Amino acid sequence: MLMRPEDHLLRNQEYNREGYLFLVERNKIIGTTALTKYYCQYRKDISLLRMINFTQTSTKQLSPYDVFVRNCQIHLADEKLDKRFMFDIQAIEKGASSDKMIVFTFQGMTEEDLEGWVSVMGGQINVSKPQISSKTEMQNELDETGLDFIKKCIRIIERRGLHEQGLYRIVGMQSKVNSVVAQHFDSHKTNAQKLSTPVDEDMELKTVCSALKLYLRTLKEPVFTFKLHNRFIEAAMIDDKADRIRTLHSLLKELPKPNYELLHILMAHLNKVSKFHEKNLMTPVNLGVCFGPSLLRPEVETVSSIYDIKFRNAIVELIIIHYEKMFKSKLDHKDIEEMVHTNENGENAVNLGTSLSSLASISRRPPPTTSIITETTGDTRRQGLCNQDFGLSVTNKNVYTPTSEDITRKD
Repeated sequence: MLMRPEDHLLRNQEYNREGYLFLVERNKIIGTTALTKYYCQYRKDISLLRMINFTQTSTKQLSPYDVFVRNCQIHLADEKLDKRFMFDIQAIEKGASSDKMIVFTFQGMTEEDLEGWVSVMGGQINVSKPQISSKTEMQNELDETGLDFIKKCIRIIERRGLHEQGLYRIVGMQSKVNSVVAQHFDSHKTNAQKLSTPVDEDMELKTVCSALKLYLRTLKEPVFTFKLHNRFIEAAMIDDKADRIRTLHSLLKELPKPNYELLHILMAHLNKVSKFHEKNLMTPVNLGVCFGPSLLRPEVETVSSIYDIKFRNAIVELIIIHYEKMFKSKLDHKDIEEMVHTNENGENAVNLGTSLSSLASISRRPPPTTSIITETTGDTRRQGLCNQDFGLSVTNKNVYTPTSEDITRKD
């Protein structure tokens, strides 16, 4: 059975903890960092941390790198290195002079993983966490008032914005966007009052688009639901395109009625937006990048879940391109054949049938006990994070790095 990175089952009882960690290293390019994946083992009695470089394509013996930990603490976020699940250790290389202290910054897989490593190394874990922004504190329901708000925004956008370049990609000012959503979903209002709250027809299009996206991002549960999230991701990993389409179509029908209705309306709108891509530059691919992370948000965000962003975006892209067929009650053989061979807008559709199903297990396998990593040919591998928000330099050409659409301009 494959092992999740956060499970850390001890293969060697002399170690108190072992599992995957990312070593964070600053690049020569100012403001960027790179992650190197290590399988780490820690002995508490002698404060020994053993690091084995996890290289996918190497066939040579990898020598472990040993250091003695002298101090450990949770990494406090700063403007240049604002990441989650991170901690610092002060350590001395094995065989080096005791006055040659080196600082290492690591990133764990989850918050629980972070606390486990810091705790076993004797660090403090009760560090005050950064304040949550007002944007993430806002939580909305998917109900008739939400559907009404989406329809109002879509009506304005389709009336005067289909030719607008960068539609949904260019963001509005945060204060204005928050104000629009807060005004519409004021908790002191009754549903009738919310339904009668207008969206300013003359508002800047970038504000209207950003307000629509903010509502979707701040739903208590995403449109594709937490319950079905993993099944959608697994469906996107199916190699055979026809089977992938059938599975995704079947999963859509399992969505709750309000979710299905909202998704149908939104996908029809985004399909219409994509028809004008020569003017607005918003192809199905670009729209998938804008909406995938919000519509398919995981219940718990981990480093592993960030890898799945490519699949989330591709699911939305496929539904945008084929929205009429994807929302039919039943797909016949002709429908599937047309979808398999369709490549709309003269653009290469996202190809998920190229060994990407193997990616799911990559971060779940510890390296061999002998530290020998065997090369697997023809296999596409993920290495490093693929979310541009993390400011990482990723060298693997097979990693897709979506443009961030969630960063909103400050006043």
